[in-house]
Amino acid sequence: MKKSQYGLKQAARCWNSAIDSYLKSDGYKQIGADPCLYIKSVKRQNGKIDFVILSLHVDDILLFSNDVGMLNEEKKSLGRRFKIEDLGEVNQVLGMLVKRDRKSRILTISQPKYLEGVLKRFNMENCKPVSTPMEPGKKFYELSGDEDPVNVQEYQKIIGCLTYATTAIRPDLASAVGILSKYMSRPGKEHWQGVKRILRYVQGTVDYGLIFRAKDNSCSLTGYSDADWAGDLDTRRSTSGYVFQIEGSTVSWRSKKQTCVSKSTTEAEYVALSLAAQETVWLRRLLSDIWIDTENTIYHLRGQSRCNRIVEECEVP
Repeated sequence: MKKSQYGLKQAARCWNSAIDSYLKSDGYKQIGADPCLYIKSVKRQNGKIDFVILSLHVDDILLFSNDVGMLNEEKKSLGRRFKIEDLGEVNQVLGMLVKRDRKSRILTISQPKYLEGVLKRFNMENCKPVSTPMEPGKKFYELSGDEDPVNVQEYQKIIGCLTYATTAIRPDLASAVGILSKYMSRPGKEHWQGVKRILRYVQGTVDYGLIFRAKDNSCSLTGYSDADWAGDLDTRRSTSGYVFQIEGSTVSWRSKKQTCVSKSTTEAEYVALSLAAQETVWLRRLLSDIWIDTENTIYHLRGQSRCNRIVEECEVP
């Protein structure tokens, strides 16, 4: 064979090699913090620097630029090398709905159609909404040997659909989905009721999403970190959580069970802070690669007043 075919195991790698080599030969520079981002800049005679940032997800491409003329030139250049379809201003990508209010300089990302499809798929489109994704104080246990699991495949399908929404734009689902995903191998009635409660919460919040507000000459990165102590009653492990915001807009979040057993609340929070510090380093490198100054960085850890100094010590130059 002289060329790859769509659907073959090697096809994805061949496609990535082809577009990567083309972009680099055309003047794009691959960003070190994220190999799916490329940037190309041109310095004009008046000293202005125009740039294009290209975001690549398999064969879906998003282009961002501070100059419309340069943006159109790059589109034409891509069209001469590859067969592309220019869909114009982005309004939907990877199942996410993108809305712009240019007058107020606000951009909103949500997934109403995807979430409505999830509810319809699992016959929950007419369920009664609830105000929280998980009942406050609710704890879950593994099934004992004499208990029979519920429909495992259906449970796993629900968790899979919710995980995608959590990863994309719904940080409010991260903790509940993370807890219930631990029981995918042998879910019981309590776990089943737990995922159905998440779907009931989604029913009342299908229009929830992320809101980004543009601000001039300002880019403060703020991070929040916390942990619950021995929240997993089966393993006695704690759960780490963090949220990062740029000028009040959420850009990164995570809820993850810790890999060790913490002996105190302080130890659990230090472990959570270590995870958040890793994300801080990556975010600052990413923003630096696209020429965004993040010197004004603020960190918060619930119950820890020394958070700023700790993160500075953890950060690699």
